[in-house]
Amino acid sequence: MVACSRLTRLIVTRAYFFRLRHVVWLLATSFFLPLPHETMDALDFVIVGGSIAGLTAAYALRQAGHRVLVLERRERDAVMEGGLRVPPNMTCLLKTLPQGPELLEAYGWRCSAITFINCESQQTIGRLQLIEEVMTDLGCYYYMVPYEKLYNFLRDLCESSGAQIRFQTDIVAIQLGRNAKPTVVTSTGESIKADILVGADGRASIVRDALLGLNLDADSADESDFDDCRSEGSTLSLPPDLHEIVGGTCCINISAVQDQADLMEIANSTEFTYWPGTDLFVSGHRCGPDLFVVSIVWTNGLHTEDTDSDWRPEPLILNDRDAESFRLQDARLKRLVSYATTCHRTIQQIPKIPRVTDPNTRVIIIGDAAHSTPIHCSHNSSLAVEDGFALGRIFSRIKCKTQIPFFLSAFHQIRHKRGLAVEAAELAGIAASTFGPGPARDARDKQLALMSSANGNGEVEDEVVAAVWADYLMQFNYNAIEAVEDWWLTWGKLNKDC
Repeated sequence: MVACSRLTRLIVTRAYFFRLRHVVWLLATSFFLPLPHETMDALDFVIVGGSIAGLTAAYALRQAGHRVLVLERRERDAVMEGGLRVPPNMTCLLKTLPQGPELLEAYGWRCSAITFINCESQQTIGRLQLIEEVMTDLGCYYYMVPYEKLYNFLRDLCESSGAQIRFQTDIVAIQLGRNAKPTVVTSTGESIKADILVGADGRASIVRDALLGLNLDADSADESDFDDCRSEGSTLSLPPDLHEIVGGTCCINISAVQDQADLMEIANSTEFTYWPGTDLFVSGHRCGPDLFVVSIVWTNGLHTEDTDSDWRPEPLILNDRDAESFRLQDARLKRLVSYATTCHRTIQQIPKIPRVTDPNTRVIIIGDAAHSTPIHCSHNSSLAVEDGFALGRIFSRIKCKTQIPFFLSAFHQIRHKRGLAVEAAELAGIAASTFGPGPARDARDKQLALMSSANGNGEVEDEVVAAVWADYLMQFNYNAIEAVEDWWLTWGKLNKDC
């Protein structure tokens, strides 16, 4: 293990980790998976959904020597607005891709701190400085990247690697049978078979619906799996059940406000800002050199005006609930939103997903299809990228098709519990950000105020800094490739030879 600072060791201990999984070794090498065994059967993977998860998986599987077909319903050059939060656990993976570091340098906006401002009083509650000492020990930084830039980068990378991508292809049916090749049926009536079917088709996944509609074996996850992971996922108080999270996001071009000094003060900040309020929170951050993104999230149920839609090239039109939410905000923020050129509204269900694979029918779900992590939080995209890297790494070791069930089970064991733990932490964060007046909010504000003094500069005891950082480190300090290798060292010997 590479040496790390006393502060980071203390934080890791506080977060109940036994060791820091440092990733410097990974950054020093490029992402070239072991060459396939010369007697290995190359598999045919069909990936439904050319999402961030789908494209990452496609590239990783091509590097592992497999044939890959991606089926995407959108046009090749469809509008891809919005921004992605790229936490250190995702940054470390992207940096191993060809031209990955250059992508982050050219289009990433490095986050220096996370600031919390009371939605009603406009008073700063707390500020978590992303301490250089800790980020150095992690080996990677926290970036904000335009969705379009990362998507185009991954799409081009896949195409250059030999993965096939078919755009404007709608899937209308999934056919699964025990020990039979999974089949997808397109809107034109074409049937496409695969050795393994991967569902990367988002929150309304048709592949997930087919998987969860199966009569799964008795070893499927039960309620205890969810309870165990939620207890491990965060040291924060866990939230009440959230069934829907309603959100809206808008994008502002920096050029539209560059002559307004007060708005540029917000737009040029390297900080990620939250404005928590009662049953809602607003967030805002710079995203690359040309974009500022504002999101608003409600947790008090659906309203009649709520919609779930793709990105639209039009300004955000405030409905009654929007207007009430922004009424208490910083007046500059409301003005900034008025310059939005595109908007996106979402209604996200939070289902419990018991499995992400079925070895008998050879199907896997990844990304938003597999995880209920809130899309307006830090780890929605990082889980998708982790899934893709892990899938490629696992199947770089397969030698014949009879081993497919073993490798599918491996993916479930590695990724499902990780997803549940992250989901628990993110939902706890949403709950804490939307408390109404009362003891719970007071306790939250007291903890957030602690952040302002926990700057790691020697003015505050390291134990205090560790207490503040513990929850963040539990999620940042994860490497998807190492997780696969650790699993293989422990359980790979159970794999049967061909």
